[in-house]
Amino acid sequence: MSEQSLEKCLPTKGKEDLNPLKMSQTYMNPTIPFKINVNLVEKKKFVIIGRPLSKAKRFTFNFQKGLLSDASNITFHFDVRCDDRNIVMNYRNNDQWGQEIPATKFPFSEKEQFTLEILVDSQMYQVDVNGEEVAQFQHQRTIQLVDAFTIEGDVFLSDVKVM
Repeated sequence: MSEQSLEKCLPTKGKEDLNPLKMSQTYMNPTIPFKINVNLVEKKKFVIIGRPLSKAKRFTFNFQKGLLSDASNITFHFDVRCDDRNIVMNYRNNDQWGQEIPATKFPFSEKEQFTLEILVDSQMYQVDVNGEEVAQFQHQRTIQLVDAFTIEGDVFLSDVKVM
């Protein structure tokens, strides 16, 4: 195949779109616990569509080093505590937790669908739920440490997108 023929097969937006760091991945109806390897960079966005289970106690989103549930290095821990109707954010460095930081809102309701978006920028993680900002968490550790994203707990997931 000639180089010109090959170029016709490429996306029309240009070769920069072939950068694997910019490609999106979609996971449909993933099971819990949900664990994937990621290459975390600025401007990466995670979109999670799901709903708390009936009588949910808590569910958690972690950006961490390694896929283990008890990871000793977590750069961002977003813990939805349905039984207390609050959200706590934190980080973990070599098995030592930092100080818990509460979110300002609790936008989750039992069995009601939510769309949660986490945007990674140079200074922080920004979390929106159903289009409304819920929290910002300043980086406590470098994002280059992160190679895994996990979701655990009392939640049903219908869609997880990494963009």
